[in-house]
Amino acid sequence: MHLRKSKKSIIYFFLLIMFGSINNINLRNIEINKIKSINVDGFENKENRIITKKIADLKLDNIFFLDGEKIKKILETNPLVEKYNVFKNYPSSIKIFIVKTKFLAKINIDGNTFIVGSNGKLSDNYQGNDELPFIFGKPNIDEFFEI
Repeated sequence: MHLRKSKKSIIYFFLLIMFGSINNINLRNIEINKIKSINVDGFENKENRIITKKIADLKLDNIFFLDGEKIKKILETNPLVEKYNVFKNYPSSIKIFIVKTKFLAKINIDGNTFIVGSNGKLSDNYQGNDELPFIFGKPNIDEFFEI
């Protein structure tokens, strides 16, 4: 037999109330998974572990209520990060892909040698960067990029 549209809608509404009710016993037993793993790719192992530890210190409980601003702040304050992508791998892991910045030049500020990255941030002097040009004076980083 062919049901009218009004009867179909009443049946669907009844099913919605029955299965979507907050009084449903099965809904009380649902356990939301906590974040079990954080994977960082793009750096060497030591740097990956440092970023993973900083993100794990946020005490992230649930992947659905993850605050992206906190992770964004951690990644953007790191002077070696140029670009990054954060993927939520449901139900319980986070994957972060990082593109490391390229070193362009060295600069001396107040007796300390820093390296200028392509992201415009200064990082500590790492060993093995003797081939980089040295910037003399006190130029602004934005002026350096205009050249």
